Amino acid sequence: RGFEEEAAPSVAEAHRAIEARAFDLAILDKNLPDGSGIEIARAIASSPSDTKVIVLTGYANLPSAVEALKVGVADYISKPFDLDDLVARVSHVMGLLDLERANHALTEELQSKNAFLEKLATKDPLTRLSNHAHFQECLQRELVRAARTGRGLSLMLFDIDNFKEINDAHGHPVGDAILKRVAAILLGAARKSDQSFRLREADIPARYGGDEFAVILPDTPEVGAAVLAERLRACLGSREVVGTELPAMRISVGLASFPEDAKDRAEILRCADGAMYAAKRSGRNRTVAYSVGLERVAGLTAREAADREIAMIRALDECIEEDRFRFVYQPIVDAEAWRPFAYEALMRPQHDALEGPLEVVHAAERAGRVHALG
Repeated sequence: RGFEEEAAPSVAEAHRAIEARAFDLAILDKNLPDGSGIEIARAIASSPSDTKVIVLTGYANLPSAVEALKVGVADYISKPFDLDDLVARVSHVMGLLDLERANHALTEELQSKNAFLEKLATKDPLTRLSNHAHFQECLQRELVRAARTGRGLSLMLFDIDNFKEINDAHGHPVGDAILKRVAAILLGAARKSDQSFRLREADIPARYGGDEFAVILPDTPEVGAAVLAERLRACLGSREVVGTELPAMRISVGLASFPEDAKDRAEILRCADGAMYAAKRSGRNRTVAYSVGLERVAGLTAREAADREIAMIRALDECIEEDRFRFVYQPIVDAEAWRPFAYEALMRPQHDALEGPLEVVHAAERAGRVHALG
């Protein structure tokens, strides 16, 4: 009849045969010398194969048929049988198998195409990061989750300093290569070096638009986000990571946190964008965290608050670079012996924009400069 067949006279040999190769169809006698064909049918049903099963029996009764159907046999034939009837039944079962395989192939193809279309809908084609629309959806989802769990999140916005000038000087292919390199680092390329920048699996990087990128940082306070932003700045400024074939990269980073700075998606985006604007106005290539406290306490507008933040960050940079700190030492005295046994060192910034140590520390935290200050 055109089939390649293999005979097995016992349960044991049948098991060896189905373990050794894949079959389209198994025609099993219900009663074999060392057991039941139903046992073989059960083994086939629990395997990953799509082998069809026909059971033959000379003792046909309802319980026997039910037992066979429970293990998923395709047909059940009583002996003695008519050869033409058997051939017709085999042809019918093989036709079912062909249809199932065709449907399976179509389903896999459809799933593959759907996954591809979903990827096109959510990914930026150049960088393979989440696109702007998908980022907005993710941000809203993470804000809802943060509000439910009470664990907060931070948002990082950054763009590449002087990117237009880089494009004009080197051409758009180089500009595209820079964008792809930034995306690769956000996706984990820095792991191949000694750089300390790492995003967690829960963090969501996205291309926000043009040369602007965004990173959603769940369960991350603003101070932690500032440290991460400074590591990213250092990483993108490293020739070891970026390579020598591309121009040097500098970025301006703005940070905002939920719920401290903002209560919804539009507000946290506005705050992070304002902080990034402050980073650019204060000299670029730096990190600035939005400070809602300036607006609340001083009654300032958003622009006035940004200008004050810029002045503080510039002052902090000057103090760090020029060692503009004065230290006074307060003795700690043993009252019984009336003699000093230790001293407390007190730091005083020498800059009009920084009123005292507390402002220095807060500015360093918001700018990710705590390590440099130390």
